[in-house]
Amino acid sequence: WSSRFGPTCLFGTVRTSHKTGRIALFDLDQTLILTNSGFRFPQDENDWKWFSSKVPIKLKQLHAEGYAIFIISNQNSPRKITTPQVYYAQWKNKVALVAHALQDVPFRILAATAEDAYRKPLPGMWDAINIILKDEGVTINQEETFFVGDAAGRDRDHSACDRKLAVNVGLQFYTPEEYFLGKATDKFQLKGFNPSSIRQHPHYLPSQYPLVPSTKAGPVMVLFVGFPKMGKTTTYNEYFKPAGFVYVDQQALGTKSKCMKLIEDSVKDGKSVVVDNSNHDKSTRMDYTDFASGLKLPVRCIVFDGGIDLSWHNQVYQAFIKEPVDGTEVSARHLEALQDFKTSYEPPTASEKFKLKIITIFWKFKGSDEEFKRYMMWLDF
Repeated sequence: WSSRFGPTCLFGTVRTSHKTGRIALFDLDQTLILTNSGFRFPQDENDWKWFSSKVPIKLKQLHAEGYAIFIISNQNSPRKITTPQVYYAQWKNKVALVAHALQDVPFRILAATAEDAYRKPLPGMWDAINIILKDEGVTINQEETFFVGDAAGRDRDHSACDRKLAVNVGLQFYTPEEYFLGKATDKFQLKGFNPSSIRQHPHYLPSQYPLVPSTKAGPVMVLFVGFPKMGKTTTYNEYFKPAGFVYVDQQALGTKSKCMKLIEDSVKDGKSVVVDNSNHDKSTRMDYTDFASGLKLPVRCIVFDGGIDLSWHNQVYQAFIKEPVDGTEVSARHLEALQDFKTSYEPPTASEKFKLKIITIFWKFKGSDEEFKRYMMWLDF
């Protein structure tokens, strides 16, 4: 076992594999093996059996044909049953037993143990395989590489993460029933947020008004409203910072009173301000519009269009795909915060003392072609 890919991606090597770009990629549980007990989680390292008697025969055949075999698996520890330390020790022992049963068939195995870049359908384990093979001087032959997994979006499946990963990285995909048993393809549906569903709009509407309001008559206040990760900070940096607007962010300053103090000091200096908080409800916005009225500041509200699914997708992309950082985790806790935002959100209306026209900015991805390709992946887990 190796710690090459950090604490959240277990990496093991069994014997020496062929140096080849032809990769046979498999999920582990419900694909190569099942629990012998019939329980969802294994009772110990001995609680396993082959998915079919054809599995070891097929793996030996693939090795004889010159394929390199990789196994990738999501392996979150079932904390209600045992401790992570005990679970992963038993899991490694089970892998050793599987390796022994395969006799002289070499393979490499990776397991994602957290909700991070390695967890399928995110491409982290596939990226790791590319790194491994690149170090061996091998380039993957996509046309002769395939992936077999049980999480395929069928009615009986717990998820579609295996099929989504195959779509993400451009691999031919089979279910274990198709690959080992020769059965016909079942109906499936890939549920969840697909970024291809994002509709194309102008940058903002109504477009006849300037995005950055004129400050010739004096300072103005701009309120940003919208879900996290919808481009608010980027919009400030690209359009408002060059125009001399002061950035007011309660998350950075800590309290609303500090935000008000910065606004007041900025206006005294003749500077306009952008308030970059979520500003999700009328009451929160009223605190700022009332304060602006006392300072005789006209207020523009800019709404960043996009709901919880797009916000979550952007959050996962930024954390794990665009600028991955070891130890970063985007978990159910973050999704619950977005759910809270959705529940309490009140769309801004013209009755809220906005003297300037409300503008809506529509999400549009910005980045290189390669970044766009990865942004368009399924990133739900």
